[in-house]
Amino acid sequence: MPPGGTTLPCAMRAARRVQHRSRHEASAPALCIAHAHVQERLHARSFVHASAPQRAAARRGCCQRCCRRQQRHRNRRNRLSIMHGFTDVDRQSDPDSWVGVLDRLTEEPFYQAYQQRVRELLHPAPGRRYVDVGAGTGASAAQLKDQYDVSVATVDYALTMAAAMQARGLTQSTVADAHHLPFLSNSFDGAWADRTLQHLADPYAAIKELIRVVRPGGRIALADPDYDTQVLDIADQGLARRVLRFRADVLLRNGTLAHQHAGLLAAHGLVDVTIEPRTLLVRSPTAVDNVLGLRSWAATAAQRGALNPAEARAFEDQFDDAVVAHRFTYAVTFFLTAATVV
Repeated sequence: MPPGGTTLPCAMRAARRVQHRSRHEASAPALCIAHAHVQERLHARSFVHASAPQRAAARRGCCQRCCRRQQRHRNRRNRLSIMHGFTDVDRQSDPDSWVGVLDRLTEEPFYQAYQQRVRELLHPAPGRRYVDVGAGTGASAAQLKDQYDVSVATVDYALTMAAAMQARGLTQSTVADAHHLPFLSNSFDGAWADRTLQHLADPYAAIKELIRVVRPGGRIALADPDYDTQVLDIADQGLARRVLRFRADVLLRNGTLAHQHAGLLAAHGLVDVTIEPRTLLVRSPTAVDNVLGLRSWAATAAQRGALNPAEARAFEDQFDDAVVAHRFTYAVTFFLTAATVV
């Protein structure tokens, strides 16, 4: 036997053991069996000469590791299933419906006003080049292009949104991950992300990418609601707060980050940092795409175990009562943050 090698008889016996597995191994997940195959091929000699209890312990350890890996995968899948639809549009049951959501919001006066201000914060000038990261349907990018005679590239993670942008004449549309933008450093005179960071797995990495692709002297603009600022007028304020917290902490990855945007830009050495609040105030339950689906949040929370069904029904009843009594009020504050790259 060559040094460090495996004798042929030992390898053959190990192979037979792979073919004739115990009932435990036969019932194990496919991933675990595959792992065991690798383990036995790599460690045939030590496995053959190990005692029966040692071999059993090795198999149990393999199964436990694989089961933990599978559980982590299930946890990631479950987290995605309760995330906001904009976290991964293409994996929703009806991706095109999210194009409709953005189209309806774009028609709202509040959204039109704050998005115009975001564009102004870029200090756009004719002939310059900008990029909208998380552009959605590209409505704001098209406005910037037409208003200021500039070149605009758009980025979105969803093929659905990229197709919508292409159909609307935004030819510089790219399907890409905001954490890894496919552009050279210093490629743009400005970049912005509107209601994007709240959905990302790593908003800090995305901010670094925005800064990387903007030349010195260029502008960065960020806009997001901060769901720590939510209020809702229904009879049971404790129940209201629990439902609003579910929206802030569970349905969104970074629902309470917006008030920190200025500090994050300053920490990266950007200058001329400004932050402007814009409060969305809704008195009609049908406005702003049915108040962003607010009435359904409690039912979703109940489905995920954050509320019991009776509490969810009570929330819906109180929501309806507030509408009938003309007391319905919901508000959340958006923060518009901008800075200059140095």
